[in-house]
Amino acid sequence: YAMLRPDGAAENGAWHIPVPPSVPLLRVTAQNSFGTASDPVWLDDGSDRTFLGELNVETEFFRDYAYVHVRSPHPLTSPPRVRVLAEGQVPDPEVRSLSARHFFATFPLTTELGRSITVEAVADLRGGSSVRGVEENSLAPVTPAAGGVAALSDGSFRLSFPPDGVLSNLFVRLQEGRGGVRALPDDILLDQGATVEMAVPTELLANRSGLFVISDGDLQLLDWREAYGRARLEGRVTRFLGTFLVLEDETPPRLERRSLSYRNATLNLDFRIRDTRSGVASSTIRVTVDDQPVIAAYDPERRRIMVSERIDLSRGRHRVEIRVRDRMDNEAVWHGSIVRP
Repeated sequence: YAMLRPDGAAENGAWHIPVPPSVPLLRVTAQNSFGTASDPVWLDDGSDRTFLGELNVETEFFRDYAYVHVRSPHPLTSPPRVRVLAEGQVPDPEVRSLSARHFFATFPLTTELGRSITVEAVADLRGGSSVRGVEENSLAPVTPAAGGVAALSDGSFRLSFPPDGVLSNLFVRLQEGRGGVRALPDDILLDQGATVEMAVPTELLANRSGLFVISDGDLQLLDWREAYGRARLEGRVTRFLGTFLVLEDETPPRLERRSLSYRNATLNLDFRIRDTRSGVASSTIRVTVDDQPVIAAYDPERRRIMVSERIDLSRGRHRVEIRVRDRMDNEAVWHGSIVRP
């Protein structure tokens, strides 16, 4: 790369810039007195080159507008043209250049666009030929007044928004991958939320399985079924959208002993509990001594079961039992003992 500058003052509004014959492509920009640069213009040396490949079109959707990336495998001397094809009319967006191979454009999202949006980019080449790229997108417009539905074409996933389900117009996109469905945008707060229905994959029909959502970094259980139970699961999301999955969970929580003692007529117990899928059902925690219940505290942040209770026990060995279930009814049982000398 080399910086080329004019060799003198402008004549009739034009600058003369000497260009070495070894430079095949020029990026020309200008700055005003405030340092604001113009969009670059690309100039080549006029030699014939074979254009291999096609334009790559990638659209990012935000709350109320779309950002279109157009990338070329070879330098282009002029920006491509971008068209948006939808049910409603969209004026051709202005295309700006980031480099000789990378261009961008934006257009607003409105409910009049409908559910299918095709973005097409076309670039003219020397000799009258052209190269193009196309991307097709499916959107589900959701409004506070009427709600809306986003669903996969095969019926395996459906997201239903009632009226007042969202705070403002939302354009929902569904992306399949890694055994789940990601519903976007997943960073906008909902109002009344939505109902989600998802088919249980064939390979999980014989297993206890649940409908989960990964939202804001957490795995949350929405609904579950026993083995050979319902073929579809249904739940609700009320804060954010996310990635929805059907997962097997037949593994009970795991109890890890930290301390267990009986001194001065007081039982002290501290256990860590882990469950990596549906999560601990804290209401199911039961601690007994010789089949008699004792009061246990559960700390969900540290995932610990703790007991500190005065109990009068006779001399000798006494049975201690801990029972706990996860939210899909998998039960863990721990047996131990304490001794009063």
